[in-house]
Amino acid sequence: MRQAKSIGSILVDVELVTQDDIEKALELQKQTGKRLGEVLVMMGAVSDDDIRWALAEQLNLPYVNIRKDQIDPDVAQLLPEKIARRYHVIPILKIENELTVVVDDPLNTTIIKDIEKMTKSEVKISLGRISDILLAIDEIYGTVEEQEIPEQQPPPKFVSSWFHEEDMQKILNDPSGHVLMERIVTTALDHGISRIYFQPGSDLCHVSYRVNGVLQEQIQLSLEWYSILLFRLKISADFEIPETSLPQYREFFYKEHLSTSSAYPAGEPVVFALSILPTTTGESAVLSVVKKSIEHLWLQEDEEKGSLLQKQELLVVRQLQTKLQHCSYGAVFLGGRGYLEKMTTLYGLLRTFDPIQKKIVIFEAHSEYLADKCYQVRYGREDLIKLHHALHLAQTATSGPEQQEQQEAQPEDSAQQKFSGLRQDYPIPGFQRVTQILQPEQCVLSNWLSGLNAHDPDVLLIDHIASEVVLAQSLDFAANGVMFASLELPTAFLMLAYMLECQTKPSVIASRVLALMAQYSLRVLCQECKQKDDSELGKQMMDRLQPTGENTVPEIYKAVGCPACNRSGYVDQITLFEILPMESWLKELLLAGAPLAEIRQTACNTGFHSLEKKGSALLFSGQTSLEEVFSLLSY
Repeated sequence: MRQAKSIGSILVDVELVTQDDIEKALELQKQTGKRLGEVLVMMGAVSDDDIRWALAEQLNLPYVNIRKDQIDPDVAQLLPEKIARRYHVIPILKIENELTVVVDDPLNTTIIKDIEKMTKSEVKISLGRISDILLAIDEIYGTVEEQEIPEQQPPPKFVSSWFHEEDMQKILNDPSGHVLMERIVTTALDHGISRIYFQPGSDLCHVSYRVNGVLQEQIQLSLEWYSILLFRLKISADFEIPETSLPQYREFFYKEHLSTSSAYPAGEPVVFALSILPTTTGESAVLSVVKKSIEHLWLQEDEEKGSLLQKQELLVVRQLQTKLQHCSYGAVFLGGRGYLEKMTTLYGLLRTFDPIQKKIVIFEAHSEYLADKCYQVRYGREDLIKLHHALHLAQTATSGPEQQEQQEAQPEDSAQQKFSGLRQDYPIPGFQRVTQILQPEQCVLSNWLSGLNAHDPDVLLIDHIASEVVLAQSLDFAANGVMFASLELPTAFLMLAYMLECQTKPSVIASRVLALMAQYSLRVLCQECKQKDDSELGKQMMDRLQPTGENTVPEIYKAVGCPACNRSGYVDQITLFEILPMESWLKELLLAGAPLAEIRQTACNTGFHSLEKKGSALLFSGQTSLEEVFSLLSY
C-alpha cells in the first residue's frame, strides 16, 4: 500500500493531466487550502471519476459506486462523524475483525492506521468518489449546516524562516495532519528546541517555540487546522480523543526524526510529553522533550560559538564542581526561576560523580533528563491515591463482611478527600501533623525520603523543596552524603533567610551546606539594531543603579529587531550565576547569630558577585535591556 508517488505524479504518468496543470493547481492550492485532487477537478483539468480510475488501476484496488443498501449504519458509526468528513472515508462493512472502508485517497497510509487504531480493526480499503462518500456520510449522520463545516479554511501560515513554503503542498494534501505535525516536531528538534506550545485563540491557533527563554511564534493555524493537528497529537500520545474537559498528560516515543542537532541525535527515538489543558478558547497543548540525555549539557563552554561571557559564568560553576569531587557529604541548594533551567544546572553538577562508584538517587516530579546508571524516582500526587487504595484494601481484609459491604457502598471520593482520609490512615507516627502543613506532592516526597536511608545512597538530587519538613530531611541526608536541591527563591541570601525562618539551626547550616547558588537567564541585545532607551522607567533605573564615582552617565538600550536577529532584537541567551560558598567567615557569622544584612555586606567585601550586580553591569555596558533585568534588579 505504501507508495512513493503522489496523486499528481500518477495522473501525469497515465497522461490525464500535464505537468503544467499540476503546477497551476499547486499555485491555486496555496490560496484555497484544498487537496490537490480537489483543485484539479475544480480547474476542470480532470474529473473525479478519472482520478479514482487512475488510482484504482495503479494500486489494484476496487473502485465502487456507493449505494445506501451497501452500508451497515452500525458499522459506519464506528468512526466519529468529524473524522469521517475530514478524511473523506465511510466504513461500510465489517466481517469479524476486517473492516471495509471506502476512501478517496488510498495513498495516505496514516489515515488507514488512524482508522485501525480508533476502530481496533484490520482495515481493507476500496476507492470511491468524494461526492458519493460525503452523500453517504450525510445519510448516516444527517446533513450538517454549511456554517458548521466551512468550505474553505485558510491554509497554515508560516511566520518563521525555519519553515519553508515547499512543505506547504505536502501539508495541504494530508488531511490527517501527520505531515504538519512532523514538520513542527522535526524543525524544533533540528534547532535544539525542547518546548512546543499550541495556543488557541478566538480565531487562530499560534504555534510557538521557546527560544532563548521566550516564546517565538512559528505558525498560525485556523481553528479547523488546529483541530486536525490536535487530533494528530492525541492519537500519537494515545489520549482519550473525546475528552475535552479535563487536563491530560502522557509520555510517548517519537521515532520519525532525522535531526541535524547534536542535542537529539538522528535515528534515536525521542520521548515527548504531551500536556493538554482545557481553556475558554479551546484545548491548549504543550509538547515537551523529556528524558533528554545529559551528555550534551554545558557543551557550549567548549564550542567556538559559545559567548565569552557564558564561558566565564560556567567557569565559576566548574570551579564548584572541582571542589565537589573531593566532598563526601554536604548540600548544594540552587535558587532561581524556571524549573527546566534549574534542572539543567543540577544535572550538570551531578555529572561530577561517577554513577558506577557512587550510588546516585534522583527524586523528580517530571523526568526532564535521562541519567544513565542513576536511580531516578518519579513522585507525584497519584502516589497518594495508590497508597490510600492499598491501605483501604488492607483494612477491608481485616474487617467483617458487614463493614466491607458498607465500605463498598460508599461513592468514590475525590482525590482531595482521599488525601484527607489518608492523613488518618497512614501508620507512620506524626504523619497526620506533617500532612496538614505539606502540599500533597511534598508529602509524597517526604514519604519517599523517609525510606531512603535503607538504600544507602551516596548522592541525592531533589528537584523541588517547598516545605520545612522536606528541607530538614534533605539536611539530615547531607550529614552523610552529597545532596543537590532546588528552592523556589531567587537569590542566595533569600535562601539563607528561608532556612533560618524554617528554624534550621545555624550550626546545621554551617556544617552541612556546601554552597548556596542562584541563577538568572537573560537575553543579549542585537548590536546591529539596538537603540537607546529614553523611557521614564529607564531614567529612574539609571538614577538608582548608576555606579558611584562615574563621571559619565551610562546609556541603556532597548531591543528593536532586524533581519540579523530574526526580528526579535536579541541574538543570544546567557545564564548568570551567583555562588555563596560556606567559607570560614560565613560559618563564624552564622554561629554568632549575625543579621543577614551584615552577612551580605561581608560577602560583597570578600568578592561575592551577586546576580543584581552582574545584571546591572550588563545593562550599563549595553549588552542587555531593562526588560531583561528589571525583575532581577527589583528583588
